[in-house]
Amino acid sequence: NDQIGIPREMTDIHGNLLWYGEYTAWGRLKKDERVYKDAHQPFRLQNQYYDEETGLHYNLMRYYEPETGRFVNQDPIGLLGGSNLYRFAPNIQSWTDVLGLEGKLTIFSDPSDFVGHAFIGLEENGKTQYIGQWPDGDGFRYKSKDIASILMSDMGGAMDFNDISHLGSSHLVSRSYNLTDKQMVKVKNYINDFNSKNTETSGYNLRNRQCASFAYGTSQAAGIEEMKMSGWVTPASLARKIRRLNKGK
Repeated sequence: NDQIGIPREMTDIHGNLLWYGEYTAWGRLKKDERVYKDAHQPFRLQNQYYDEETGLHYNLMRYYEPETGRFVNQDPIGLLGGSNLYRFAPNIQSWTDVLGLEGKLTIFSDPSDFVGHAFIGLEENGKTQYIGQWPDGDGFRYKSKDIASILMSDMGGAMDFNDISHLGSSHLVSRSYNLTDKQMVKVKNYINDFNSKNTETSGYNLRNRQCASFAYGTSQAAGIEEMKMSGWVTPASLARKIRRLNKGK
């Protein structure tokens, strides 16, 4: 294999050369030299298997067209994988996508009411888990006139690992980031550490342990520089930051 995982040569158990090949930048086999006439080497870009009937590359969840450098099937995770449903990769020399899917962190924020809500989507192996921080027990007990009480109060906290209540909001904004394996580990460690501090009587406050501070914190655990914010992070301020990064969208 070469530096990006494409097979260049095939040998027998004694090290004798049976086959060698050359590829285009996007993985099409352009030179197929069989030293042994019955040699068959079906592997292409990482985890792709050549389909002789179609000429496409089988990539578990969908098929890849090496002439164009695109998948021929839409991404099974939809727009969570990006706005281009057929994209293969930003750079095949430094980015690999073993399953034809993407590991991804999405920061969501919905500032539609006085309190608002922020949460994350964590996609791994084709499955997305929506995670958010909430008050435990009786939930949020204050109204807008109780600002001082809200800021000074601590209450029980709970993490929701199926936090989908705001997904349908027309005010919801989001921004997604592909994660490396190392970033994924750091995000998971952050989530576990944050959740470990939730109890029946503590773990939630509006100063630094509410939904927006949790969602923002995951981006910083992943080392996403462009998401850095100063001051108090709320669903409203997080939504404004996301809109600026999305150029107003």
